[in-house]
Order: sequence, then C-alpha cells, then structure tokens
Amino acid sequence: MRYLLLLLLSFTLLIASDPQVKPEGQILLSMNDDPGLEDESELELGDESEMGLEDEDPLADSDDPLADDEPDLNDAVAEEKVHFPTITTSNLYRLATGNKKYLRRGFATGSDSENEDQAALVNAYSMKSKISYSEDVTFLFRYSITFLQEYDVKEERYTDDGELRVNEAYVKVDRGAYNYKLGALIIDNGPLDFDSPSNVLNMNNALAIESFDLKNLKQAFVGAQFSSVGENSTFTMTTSVLKPETAGTEYTRYLEEAKERDTSDTVEDYSELSDNIGLRYQHMFSSVDIGISAFYWFDKDTEISWTDTSNATVPNPNANFSDTYSERVTNLFFTGLDFDANLGGSVLKGEFYYFHNKNNYSFFSNSNNEKVFSTIQSDMFSGAISLEKVWGDLFMMAVYSHKELFDVQAGTNILDYENEESNNTLLRDLRTQKATLIARYALNAKTKLIMTYGESFPVKKVSALLGLEYEVMPKHDLGFKALYFDVEEHVSTLSKLNTKQIFIDYKYHF
Repeated sequence: MRYLLLLLLSFTLLIASDPQVKPEGQILLSMNDDPGLEDESELELGDESEMGLEDEDPLADSDDPLADDEPDLNDAVAEEKVHFPTITTSNLYRLATGNKKYLRRGFATGSDSENEDQAALVNAYSMKSKISYSEDVTFLFRYSITFLQEYDVKEERYTDDGELRVNEAYVKVDRGAYNYKLGALIIDNGPLDFDSPSNVLNMNNALAIESFDLKNLKQAFVGAQFSSVGENSTFTMTTSVLKPETAGTEYTRYLEEAKERDTSDTVEDYSELSDNIGLRYQHMFSSVDIGISAFYWFDKDTEISWTDTSNATVPNPNANFSDTYSERVTNLFFTGLDFDANLGGSVLKGEFYYFHNKNNYSFFSNSNNEKVFSTIQSDMFSGAISLEKVWGDLFMMAVYSHKELFDVQAGTNILDYENEESNNTLLRDLRTQKATLIARYALNAKTKLIMTYGESFPVKKVSALLGLEYEVMPKHDLGFKALYFDVEEHVSTLSKLNTKQIFIDYKYHF
C-alpha cells in the first residue's frame, strides 16, 4: 500500500505543477463567533458516537456562502504599507453552567441501572494569535485552558477535571504556487460539513465533549502538509510520524511495562514513531470541484478489548475494570473521491471512501454472562451526500450517509450495525444508514438559532440539538444549548444509553 501511495504521489506531482494560484475557495456557510481571527476551515458540524457530537461544530462561525474560506487578516490595511512582523491576537473567556442527565445500564454497572444527575460548571480561556513575519511566512498559535467541575446530585460528590491544551500551533510558508505547514495541525480532508467519511485525521477531545466546548472537539496531530496550487487544480500531501495518544493507550502501556518489570529485568522499548501519509488531488471545473484521496493513517477508532465480569456465573468473578481493559492505536488504508457542486442556488456535496481493515466494535454476552467488548477489523465502504440551500436568513442542510462492512467475522455482534440476542455465527455483510436535517436561522443581527435532528437505522439512534446565541453587547454573548441523545436497548446485554443536557454560557471576546 505504501508503494501505491508513492506511485500516486509521482503521478499527481506531474499533473499538479501549474504555478498559477486560483483565488477561489470552497463554498461555506458559518456564523461568526470569533471576531478578529478566522480559522482556515470555518464550518464544522458533526456527531460524536455517544452524544450526537463528534469532531465538528453545528454552531461554528459563518460567512457569506460564496466567500473565500481563508480570509486575509490584514485586509483592513491592504492599501497601506505593512511593517513586519505583525501580530493579531484574539482572546475568549467562557463561563458555562448546565445540567447533564444520563441513563447508563448494563455495561460496567452490573445489573442495576445507573442514573446520573450532574450539575456542571465550566471556566475556560482560549487565545488565538497569528504572527506574520513577512508576506509569506506566518505562525498561528491557538491554545485553551479548561476547568470543568461537576456535582453528582444523587451521590452528593464533586469531581474536577482540567487541562491546558495546544489546539493548533504551526508555521505556514507561502511560496507562490506552493505552501507548507509544519506543527500541530487540525486537518479537514473532504468538502462535507457534516458526517464526512474522510475528515477522520484528528482524534476526538474528550474534555471538550464533556464541557460542551463545540469549538475544540478535535485534537491536533504533529505533522506537516505541503500544497501545490495551480490555476484549476490543487495537490496536497499530509504526513505525521508520531502516534496519537489517548488516556486508554497510555494506561495500557503503563500496565504492560509494570508486568514486564515484575517478570523480567528488561522492559521492551516503546516507540512513539508511526508512518502516516496522505495524498489528495483536486480539480476545479466551472461549477464542480472533484477530488481524489489516498491515505495510510492512524484509525481514530482505537483497538479496544474489555470484559465486564460483574454479573458472570463463573466462580470468583473479577469486576475490576483495569484487569480486563486494553487499548492501542492501529493504522489503516483508505481511498476515495469527493465532489462539491454549485447547482445555482444550492450546493451539492458528496464523499465516497473505501477503508481497508477499519476498526469497529463488537458487544455481546457470552455463555458465562460476561459482557465482552472487542474490536473487529473489516473492509468498509462509507459514503455521504449533502444538499445545502440558503433562503435569505435561513440556511438548510439535509445529509444522508451510508456505511457497509464486508465479510464480518462470525461470533460477533457489531455495535451500530446489528442488535441481536445472540452472536451471529455466519460471515456476513452489514450496513447502517443515517439521515440528518440541519437548520440555521438569523432571527436578527444579534440572535442566531440552530436546530439539528438525526436518526440512524436499522439500529435506532436519535440525536437532537438546539442552540441559541445572542449578542448582549459588542464582545459579550449569551448562549443556550440543549442536547438529546438516545440509543435503543442492546438486546444481548440489556444495555441502554440516554442523555439529556442543557448548557447556558457567557462569552467575552477581548
């Protein structure tokens, strides 16, 4: 597969060598929430596997749908002589409070239902700074400090969680038709703004999900990106040589090293290095952009093994989470094509990708009444299509996605794809589908409303989000967000997940 990537690289370098730069960007719709600084990919919308939110933001900033997607921070002084270096900085303080209700049943909770009623308080500060050393060399640095306090109403117990996170930090060099990025990167690959099959290059940020921080749902990876921009085409190469880390992978490595110390005098060396590389070629026609991509990249769905023995019928069951849990990062190859078409007053986008050895999760109760959670790898097709249209102050988006697994191994029960009382004993193909409707409306110059509703089948999952933002005065905003998420009961393990969350937040831009 690596030789295939090198062959594609050689071919695309030949057809992407036109040195002229095309000034047009993708068609985007977003809502401004960060005056003074704009991200280079503004609109992000998504669904996390357990809460209807993944790595994208339904309340993301918005510009005119026909505007460039990479605005110049120095437009205001474009006609004046600029003295370098120049520094532009934006700060944001966020104070949020809310309530989160969970129903978790059947996994790591024994036979009892686990109803949680939590009050939450979020204090967060973020800064974004762009330093222009010259006309063609810039540095962007974006970090956040988040402190989350939660109070369990039923248990009458406080918990705290906090972190300092570098969200992005990179140097960008523009050399006419060529530009380079090096550092901690957030990368969007395909054109879809919601439920994108190919925008899987960054891991999720767990604390951002817990604190309802919709601006920082992705973790940056350390790597580099090279782009060659022609008059009608763009070639991009993305690479990273480091493995991503999660709390689970770090804990698993700690346990493995502890066992090695107990059983031998030497501890096996662990390498942080990993070869991740991706290529993308895009050609812009008069009314449609078409792209092809090929990636050998880490799978954002890690390989996990976990057995819940709390209700097991075997003697002396071990219900300790740490004794049965393991997690590691694996790589996969995926390739596909996408398009972004302007249909007069509408925008049609699509992505169609094929993944080799994609991680998916099996969950079932075995004959000893142990609940077994494990990872299976199989080839997967993932496709999605969206239709977007603007009517004055109203923006509407309809999205349909389809995933299919091929030759799934027997003796498994795949989450999101099937919900059986016992394991399927046959090699089989599985599929799942999802439909989502998104509406965003500007009630007036200061008030913005967004509503999303999504439903998956054949395993039914329902997610709904309501958001309202109001500008109290310049630089001061109030927001309201409500989330509902429900998954049908898992037949084999009698597991259930349902959550309702409400947050009110205050933002101060300075």
